[in-house]
Amino acid sequence: MKRGLVLSLSCAWILACSGNDAENDDFDECAAGSLCPLGYECIVGFCLPSDEAGDDTSGDGDPTGDGDPSGDGDGDPTGDGDPTGDGDPTGEGDPGPFCGDGIVNGNEECDDGNNVDDDSCSNQCLSTLYWAVGPQLDVPEAELAGWTECWSGTYGLSFPGLTTTVLGQNCTGSKLLLACRAPGASTLALLAMGERADVLFDVGTQTNGKHEANGVAWYFSDNFSMGFASAGDQVNRNECDLAELESEYRLCWHTIDDQMFEGFRCGANSILDGAEFDDWEKVIYQAD
Repeated sequence: MKRGLVLSLSCAWILACSGNDAENDDFDECAAGSLCPLGYECIVGFCLPSDEAGDDTSGDGDPTGDGDPSGDGDGDPTGDGDPTGDGDPTGEGDPGPFCGDGIVNGNEECDDGNNVDDDSCSNQCLSTLYWAVGPQLDVPEAELAGWTECWSGTYGLSFPGLTTTVLGQNCTGSKLLLACRAPGASTLALLAMGERADVLFDVGTQTNGKHEANGVAWYFSDNFSMGFASAGDQVNRNECDLAELESEYRLCWHTIDDQMFEGFRCGANSILDGAEFDDWEKVIYQAD
């Protein structure tokens, strides 16, 4: 009898520890597949009241299945303080390079820092800007995707404030395009484009002064002349460039006393005769 009593007591103790103690205020441990009292379920190793266990029948500690086991609605399923998992828990730090951050990184062709898809830089950071190396002839204005006209005036007029107004207020883009055309024409007779720093590279009043970039020989001075020729060609600036080699690719404007002075050439057309001044127009475009 004593031996049987000991076995009975041992079984009773094992059952209680297996989750059959519904009266115990401390929830009993249970193993997968073990039984809990009526109204209890074996959840993550403990017998818990069914109404407290919620819908967590998977036993993963997330009763709602929303990926946030704490149920605090902070959207942080791991509880590591970074709900998006992008390495920037506050959203105020530096998540690393991405298209739209305004910095050209990796394979990006451009990055203008906005989400406008129909400008010169797409939302995939691919450039849609019209760009050509060297001076170009007879380009329809419709092809100048991404460029905006910022100034124009006929060869017959002078315009003060070259650096303060024309370039300082009207044409402030990081890229500039200089061109000439017949007034109102939809096709530009001659143009060349480049980074602003190259187009406006100050070579002073040197007769042969030039700065080559993007297949173009640029020259600029706010008290002499500005313009371009093909890269590799010499210029002969007697104020404006008088050289004749590949004259169709040469453009020059006088810039005396920081004004866009009247004259002088649009390709092979050297605007020397006053009657021709208004037959041609100077144009500047800008882009970023």
